[in-house]
Amino acid sequence: QKELKVAKADTERLTIDLEKAKKLLETTHLKLRQVELKYQGQLRNVQEQLSLEEQTVVSLRAEITSNEEQIVQMTKSMKELGIRNQEIFEQCLVVKEQMR
Repeated sequence: QKELKVAKADTERLTIDLEKAKKLLETTHLKLRQVELKYQGQLRNVQEQLSLEEQTVVSLRAEITSNEEQIVQMTKSMKELGIRNQEIFEQCLVVKEQMR
């Protein structure tokens, strides 16, 4: 009889402990799920930002390449204009000499 009472008391105590553990586990699980969702959202935001930054880098590289090509073309044009200017200057000198 006494052993039965002790066993029932132990069973009730263990049942209460089990319920407390279940509640604690459930609460902890919910908190962890909220943290997981928060970090998933942050991760998505960072990934989107990274994607935009990568697109910007690609765009800037294309712009730099275009600018470099323009610089090469302008340098070539300036050299050609310098040569043409020298030719015209020399022609002017020839014409001046002829006019004397």
